[in-house]
Amino acid sequence: MKRCFISAVFICLLACCSCGSTEPAVSVDPVSEKVSNDISSIGEVTIEDKELIETIEKTYSTLTDRQKEGVSNYADLLNARDELNRIIKEDEAKQAKAEEKAKAEEQAKKNRYTADVKFCVKAFVSLQEVLKNPDSLQINDFAYSKYEGKRTIRIDTSAQNGFGGTNRDVIEVTDDSMFATLYYKCVQTNLYVKKSDIYDTDSVAIFSKTDGIDHEAVYDLYDEYKQTGDFSILQ
Repeated sequence: MKRCFISAVFICLLACCSCGSTEPAVSVDPVSEKVSNDISSIGEVTIEDKELIETIEKTYSTLTDRQKEGVSNYADLLNARDELNRIIKEDEAKQAKAEEKAKAEEQAKKNRYTADVKFCVKAFVSLQEVLKNPDSLQINDFAYSKYEGKRTIRIDTSAQNGFGGTNRDVIEVTDDSMFATLYYKCVQTNLYVKKSDIYDTDSVAIFSKTDGIDHEAVYDLYDEYKQTGDFSILQ
């Protein structure tokens, strides 16, 4: 009987001790927790997340092995990196394609801007040297010809005169040095300019339709020159 009583008391004491005990709290490393939270904040990956992902990766690499074990969503960071790499590669491909297209367009432009086209634009520039009001120059039409390597252009122009009115003239420009004593030589373009005595729009219009030069390319290059003022593009 006594032995049974002692056993009962021991069991009660053991039960009381068991009820009063608590499991030790598992401590969470604050650095590991912050890394986990930062990973969770990434969400859907875009190119704007590049800096964030790189920062998290750098921080993670400094953790101890024990701290890394506390980052339960590290796999999400790896997935985010894979997605970012895919986006970067895709953007680089798009950029390379855009650059290739730009180069092709630039080359096509250069192919349009032949020596004959550049001559015509330089002829327009030459007119500004002989006019009293260069900014008033308007090109109405032009006719270009080339004979035995010598270029000549007749330009239907309108420009303000010294009295404030507007004159319309046909002006001839050539690179043929045999006219050096007859025409005005422009310093910048090294071309020779002469004003025609008679204005004849019909002959210019007919000639311009049969001269075989790309008029649109001439006007495009002239516009480019007026915008930039860069004479080197005509060389």
